[in-house]
Amino acid sequence: MKKQQLLGAWVHAHERDSSGASVYVNAEEPMPPSRGRQRLTFLDDGRFEEGRPGADDRSVQAGGTYELDGKRLVLHRSG
Repeated sequence: MKKQQLLGAWVHAHERDSSGASVYVNAEEPMPPSRGRQRLTFLDDGRFEEGRPGADDRSVQAGGTYELDGKRLVLHRSG
């Protein structure tokens, strides 16, 4: 995958997960209703922002940096 293909917002399509792999789709793709979905936004400067449902279903924000290592995406969370 090239960096330009990764940039933007992606959501976890947990209903498509299989064999230990998590599936993320472009945030603009229509998705069925879900109580909460993890959202990752990849920025051009090597940072990412994460939103995920918290214990009380309110969104929890986090982030860090990312790198592409061959076919792998490596996230380095801050804190």
